[in-house]
Amino acid sequence: MVTPKKIHWLHNAAYYILGNWWINQAIRHVLQSNREIHGNVTIGKNTFIGQNTYIYAQEKITIGDNTSIAMLCVITDNDHSIDGMINKEGGEAIPVTIGNGVWIGAHCTVLKGVSIGDGAVIGAGSVVTHNVPAREVWAGNPARKIRSIKSEAKT
Repeated sequence: MVTPKKIHWLHNAAYYILGNWWINQAIRHVLQSNREIHGNVTIGKNTFIGQNTYIYAQEKITIGDNTSIAMLCVITDNDHSIDGMINKEGGEAIPVTIGNGVWIGAHCTVLKGVSIGDGAVIGAGSVVTHNVPAREVWAGNPARKIRSIKSEAKT
């Protein structure tokens, strides 16, 4: 288990910084401000998050080590109720987990409750609504399996 080096607080949400990671200067960690939020975002070692990527955490979002998230992505662990007004209390939050060594292309959306397995690749412009197993390529809206990624050859 890695111990966080720093903890950043923004709008009652904890951002756990686990090691060397890069965030393009224009990243946006935006949290809903219309109600009290206690979400946590954990970012692993050697992870890159691209420009204008939004991370909305009401409960928990975990991003693994050696992961690359391109620009203009949205990662959210919550939504709003459709029973009435859009801003109505009662939206459901389900944690999001993005594994180690994951590549997420530009303009992707990862929705609540999704788990993306280690070594997976998400094609640009995809909307991920279901769990993605390790070492698979997914793309589309909604994202679906394109192919498996072969294991690296052992030497």
